[in-house]
Amino acid sequence: MSNLGFAGRLGTHAYRTVTALTLGLWAVSSTVHGSDPSTLDFNRDIRPILSANCFACHGPDEAHREADLRLDTYAGVFTDREYDPVIVPGKPDESPLLSRVRSHDPDEVMPPNEHGEQLPAEQIELLRRWIDEGASWGEHWAFVPPRRPSLPDVSTPDWSRSPIDRFVLAELERQQRSPNPQARRADLLRRVSLDLTGLLPTPEEVDAFVSDTSADAYEDAVDRLLDSPRYGEHRARYWMDYARYGDTQGLHVDNYQHRWPYRDYVIRAFNDDMPYDQFTREQLAGDLLPPERLDQIVATGLIRCGISTGEGGTIIEELKANLARERAEMFGAVYLGLTTGCAACHDHKYDPLSQRDFYALTAFFNNLTEKASCDDRADWPPNVTVPKPDNAAAYDKVLAQKADVLRQLQQRRQRADQLITAWLQAGNRPTAVADKGLQLRLRLDENYKSGQPNKTLLHNTAPGTDSPEFTATGPAPQWGDDTCLWPSFRLDTNTRVNLGQTGDFEKDQAFSCGGWIKPRNVPGGKAWNTKAGALIAKMDIASGYRGWNLYYSGGPLHVQLIHQWPQNLISLETVGTTEYRSPFRLPEGSYEGTDPNVTLPRGGWAHVCFTYDGSGTAAGVKIYVNGQLQKTKVVGDALSGSIRTPAPMWLGRRHDGDPMQATAYQDMRIYNRELSAAEVARLPREDYAAEIIATKQPDAWTLDERKLVEDYFFDTVDAESIALQEQLPALDAELVRLSAGGAISLVCREKTGLAYADVLSRGVFNARAERVLADVPRFLPPLPPDAPHNRLGLAEWVVSPDNPLTARVTVNRVWQELFGTGLVATSDDFGTVGSPPSHRELLDWLAVEFVDSGWRVKQLYKTIVMSATYQQSAVATAELATTDADNRLLARGPRFRMDGEMLRDCALQASGLLVEKLGGKSVKPYQPPGVWETGSYGGSNTRIYKQDHGDNLYRRSLYTFVKRMAPMPNLEAFDATDRSATCVRRQRTNTPLAALVLMNDPQYLEAARHLGERAIREGGTSTAKRIDFLGRVLLSRSFSDADQKILHAAFDRLTASFADNPSDAEALISIGESSNQSVPDQPSLTTGKPSRSPQHQAGHPPSLANDGLRSDTNRFWSLDSSGGKPAWWEVDLETPTEVASVVVVGYYGDSRHYGFTVETSLDGQQWDLVADHRDNQQPSTAAGIRCEFEPRQVRFIRVNQTHNSANVGRHLVEVLAFGEPQPVAKSNGIDATELAVWMMLASTVMNSDAAINK
Repeated sequence: MSNLGFAGRLGTHAYRTVTALTLGLWAVSSTVHGSDPSTLDFNRDIRPILSANCFACHGPDEAHREADLRLDTYAGVFTDREYDPVIVPGKPDESPLLSRVRSHDPDEVMPPNEHGEQLPAEQIELLRRWIDEGASWGEHWAFVPPRRPSLPDVSTPDWSRSPIDRFVLAELERQQRSPNPQARRADLLRRVSLDLTGLLPTPEEVDAFVSDTSADAYEDAVDRLLDSPRYGEHRARYWMDYARYGDTQGLHVDNYQHRWPYRDYVIRAFNDDMPYDQFTREQLAGDLLPPERLDQIVATGLIRCGISTGEGGTIIEELKANLARERAEMFGAVYLGLTTGCAACHDHKYDPLSQRDFYALTAFFNNLTEKASCDDRADWPPNVTVPKPDNAAAYDKVLAQKADVLRQLQQRRQRADQLITAWLQAGNRPTAVADKGLQLRLRLDENYKSGQPNKTLLHNTAPGTDSPEFTATGPAPQWGDDTCLWPSFRLDTNTRVNLGQTGDFEKDQAFSCGGWIKPRNVPGGKAWNTKAGALIAKMDIASGYRGWNLYYSGGPLHVQLIHQWPQNLISLETVGTTEYRSPFRLPEGSYEGTDPNVTLPRGGWAHVCFTYDGSGTAAGVKIYVNGQLQKTKVVGDALSGSIRTPAPMWLGRRHDGDPMQATAYQDMRIYNRELSAAEVARLPREDYAAEIIATKQPDAWTLDERKLVEDYFFDTVDAESIALQEQLPALDAELVRLSAGGAISLVCREKTGLAYADVLSRGVFNARAERVLADVPRFLPPLPPDAPHNRLGLAEWVVSPDNPLTARVTVNRVWQELFGTGLVATSDDFGTVGSPPSHRELLDWLAVEFVDSGWRVKQLYKTIVMSATYQQSAVATAELATTDADNRLLARGPRFRMDGEMLRDCALQASGLLVEKLGGKSVKPYQPPGVWETGSYGGSNTRIYKQDHGDNLYRRSLYTFVKRMAPMPNLEAFDATDRSATCVRRQRTNTPLAALVLMNDPQYLEAARHLGERAIREGGTSTAKRIDFLGRVLLSRSFSDADQKILHAAFDRLTASFADNPSDAEALISIGESSNQSVPDQPSLTTGKPSRSPQHQAGHPPSLANDGLRSDTNRFWSLDSSGGKPAWWEVDLETPTEVASVVVVGYYGDSRHYGFTVETSLDGQQWDLVADHRDNQQPSTAAGIRCEFEPRQVRFIRVNQTHNSANVGRHLVEVLAFGEPQPVAKSNGIDATELAVWMMLASTVMNSDAAINK
């Protein structure tokens, strides 16, 4: 990966030696499946034919169904076609379906084909047999809840170690085959260690296991591995693919985002053996559970792991629709094993998932308090701050207190019907705000009323109004982006609502104006004063702004009554929020707090109202937010003239050309009187509750109305609930204090309204066809009784015993992790076109066993790895390699190539470099230069890759920083995903690039060096023993005689090669930042001498290049990329001195290389070129590049850097000079050539098929 490096530089003879070693260590297989059973089964034999060939035109998608014929349901085939049958059971020759698939007529044949080609003969015969046998029907197997099957009878039951084996053996016996014998004990321990921890067993562990002949030895080993912290890391690595975890946005500037605490939560959950149903509830709805632990909320990061963008100019509504859609697709893949996204534009072509079902599913994820645009923020709200470890216990204690309060509140709400009914029966009623003086009431709920197709007609419902209707002009307003009281109304930027002469008041007339308002979030905007404007105004701009308006400047609210701007007016503005906790539950994103600059933040609903008493003074104006009087500052108080104007009143602008940037409104009102403070306080909730209760019986309330009444009752009437809510501010403040300075993690927070979404015609974000409540697909069991239609209800549903998919999908992925392929090969598609299960009854047994065990994940893994099926030898006979290369019959143990993360982790472990630290921030190990820089925007905070040093270079791959738009190359070469979308089934390819990574990437070469050193130090004194050591470490076994012979030959050739080319050996062993070679005893002549350069970057003066600290890459001379040329550095030895060798150490650690020349001089005027490395391709290392020449008298030494492969500046970590050629370096006392030989042998074994497969 770094560059093709050492394969080329070692010379052809050495390279051939290395590649020849693969011959004795490689073995690869390919795939087929077993033969058909004799008894027909509809789901196994017939449905796949119909699904693949018929459902696209005759399946679930009603909009594209042809000939009014549906072949995916029993009713469509039989019940609905009683008088026009397509299938006559028992009579294939009288069945039109069979005659059409047999036809050679291009106009008749089905499926249609212009050449008249038929289905394969074997499929036609299956259809004929099926009809002849009575055309029995069955629902798609995956959509029927699993039941525990009886164990099949087998002729050799002694082979079985668990029920798993009975199902496998029964199928093998039906196929007249036999299972493989048990794997060799060393191979078995290596397999199960890799499967459960992702790491190799040590030679000592292998020896102990092989020598332990007790009956419990294997189970003890399994239990030990399951108890290892490495188990949770390994399981989490798979889950990161499912969760599409990344450390960056994934779009546009691809900035960093705070997510790693979620990854650490997953590790803890697996290590603690959290039941999978709890794991699911917490990730889908942890914020909706009583918060017993902060981890529950951090867990909801699963939903927030998807891609995001803050790009300016994006359409917020489109982003919002895309976020909900992506999350529904993730949910479908991870928990249902269905391709739900195929129903985004139309009904699913193959599965009974309608477009309405899909958008009802998106509604669960459409109800978060987040902005659709992330504004390129790392802390994209909502988020939580995870306290530092010292405060974690105290934090969870306070959190438990809060959970108790919330639990009591929830218990009160669960009695809503009882408590509200009793309250009403006692004669209590909410008090409405009198209609007296109501001139204008725009409810703005028209578009969701039946029989109202006109999206531009707005109704004034004030009694006795002279202006009952208004028409929005320009682009149609947007309806139903979200919900406050009801589905919202939002002005498009250029939508105009002219309200005529409504609100035509004089300065001595009292009036009041207000309503629910949601200023739009500004994409990418950070400043509060951007995109301000009038929320409602009656003002003549041409006449000195005469009139009045309610104005929003991005934070403060302003009320202005103007005769002539700026001298004859009343003008007030709010000065932040009054400190309060709202007496009622606010809609999503609404603001509560004490920000000194912000009264009304963007992106949140708030009820805004102002009143005026007609006094002509600023004291007569009051501004309220959410029913609470606000502090104000008087800007002007000198109104003496008229404020009346013939100009019309506008909603969302001051005049025809001054829009208020896409603000949403609900229930705007104008009264021709001053409302009292008590009346204003009733407007946000009580007035609506009074209207509902007065006009409808409770059983006629809509869901929105019921929730509004309940919110009013529990937040303002029920004394017990109010008292409980009053405890929350102090608890929240303490949680903030305890979490100060902790790590931030993106999480979910639910809006207070009901979860709705719109069915989008053709998937277009603004083509809303129908509003749907959050719900599960109708072809599956319904939500559990009394389950809420929110994410918590969804979580309860997905882990309910009636759900036919979750347990099956989960155990199938576990099987896939262990065997390489799931029992259902298409683990991302359990639908009708997915692969049928190879062992359906086994799948159902595992699913039921998993649920009955309490959803215990460790128990599931143990059950599988303890089976005889899993413990079989992986050796494939020639016959099996031909007929069942994919091992679908499970006649042998699993064997497949490990993922890139496992290969890297095992290399680090085998070398002794692996740092087994649990959790923490993502790290940045070695990466080729330019990977981030090439594809990043200039403003991105992940544009420049700043490699880590020290322990962070050697952490497990799980912790590697994931930049979605530039994945880590040494993992991507092994099919790691970019995490831009959910992946529950990686591809597994074999390409030359993978081998080049293993042979050239600095991480693997450094690991090979350390493993080679281990072979020398720990393997014994003979070559044979050291070779054997490599096998025992990497393969958990000794090499065969044939492999020993090949490696011995390689050893001899490599030894000769490096003896002839010692500089190659030195260069090779210098790769990597870990300690590799001792500094020569002879001190450098340059250390501490005066040095200079034409200029230098701040903080990196010339003296750092001859300070004697070549091992410290933080101390280097730097001439930045703007420094121009010449890029030289010069040292003065102060007196003429004999010099025979110069060592140049460029900046190292990230595979960059520098071109340079070295010149010497006695007088600083006449210069002699002594070394020319302008064409250098050798990566910089701590060893540097040695430049040797005939001894000469020198006072000045100059290094001229000509290029940097990273194309960023010029850098020297150290320049050393010596009076005689330096001896061949040693690595920790080992001769460089000897170490290079063993390093290459270790690299070769690492790259062998035996090592990269498990």
